[in-house]
Amino acid sequence: MYFAELDDGSVKFDEERGSRGGRYLYMEEEGELVPLASRGTAEKIREGGGTRNYEITLDREVFEDEKTIYALGTSNSGLFHPRKYKLRIEKGELVSEKVDSEEWNLQELEFREIGNERFWLTSYKNSVFPMVELVDEICQDNNFNFRPSKKARRTMETLRNPEKSLYISLMFNTSRSRIRSLKQKIQRIRVICTFFGR
Repeated sequence: MYFAELDDGSVKFDEERGSRGGRYLYMEEEGELVPLASRGTAEKIREGGGTRNYEITLDREVFEDEKTIYALGTSNSGLFHPRKYKLRIEKGELVSEKVDSEEWNLQELEFREIGNERFWLTSYKNSVFPMVELVDEICQDNNFNFRPSKKARRTMETLRNPEKSLYISLMFNTSRSRIRSLKQKIQRIRVICTFFGR
């Protein structure tokens, strides 16, 4: 995670937005994940290759008390890579400490709703989880190994770990992007269930 302190007392962070190769920044507040950009200002500085780069500016005073920042991102191949940092001011300087991945569990936190995504979030939980269980049961009963094509990485990800897949959808920091991702996953898993005649 890159950040820089400026002479005017502000701190700038780089955030890259996109479903592949993106990196979204969140601050932990009362057990919830809140987009870092919502605590300051965000300015788009470049765009290309399916990603958009933003410069997020916060007042340095925000870090007078230690803050926990999460960098939630995916590789170019679509793999999920969450990272956790502790930021605090020591001896007049803002310092960052990366927390070992074995010491924390992202799924213990909730994403704060930022719009009207609740309907689709509930729909995902009420439909995708049982549908994935159904697909697993059918495959086990028939000794069948179902694998979507490599291009359908997100679908495979949902079948293997629907909870992790949900977190990847909520990683986006706009309600519109979250809803689009959730709808796509619900629709794709429904297609698979239809394929199995259910």
